[in-house]
Amino acid sequence: MRKREEYYRKSARIEKELADLCKLGHSLETIRGYLSEKFNARRVPSDRTIARRIAKYAPPRAPRWEWAGAEGDDFVLDCQTAAIQYTEGRAGFLTEEEAKKVKAVRGLVLMPPLTSWLFAKEWAATGDNAQHVVAGLGLARRFPQGVAEDAKEAIENHVAHHARRWLARPLMAWVRTAAAANMFVDAVGKHGSLAEWHWTEETQFLWFLIATGGTS
Repeated sequence: MRKREEYYRKSARIEKELADLCKLGHSLETIRGYLSEKFNARRVPSDRTIARRIAKYAPPRAPRWEWAGAEGDDFVLDCQTAAIQYTEGRAGFLTEEEAKKVKAVRGLVLMPPLTSWLFAKEWAATGDNAQHVVAGLGLARRFPQGVAEDAKEAIENHVAHHARRWLARPLMAWVRTAAAANMFVDAVGKHGSLAEWHWTEETQFLWFLIATGGTS
């Protein structure tokens, strides 16, 4: 049973990585090479499967953002640099829409460039269906240094609100410490189980999906 669960978890990670690479506009050859290097080559999807995912997820060619000296452009450039470093070059540039959302995020919350870009990227990708992003930014505004472990009530309320309204959307938060990230995970247990989650000290960005079958 444990091996089967690990198999499904790894398959889910590969599928998410594949979808993310497609959304960034990479070619089939680049995607295959990256997945082969990161995961066991025998587990990499076939070229036909990768091609289907590209057709499903690849964005239309979006206008590329360029620095023009406008207000906020310096911070957008910082975010672009952080994104390129974080993705090891897979995100080679920001689109005009991502740059616009970076400035919108910056107008609401002063977060580090990488964290700001991660919020902006999800916002740009979901457009009018980005209420979950707005909710995450609202929580960040309440805690201008990032959510810490002394915010238990706010964490529990935020997770409960998300689970009731946007279960299919990733829950995102600017989280200062690993202890606070674990408090989010514990709060999810009242509403379901984790389908997937990520948090690192580098990003200060908590991202997770709540699986169905909650207890409240």
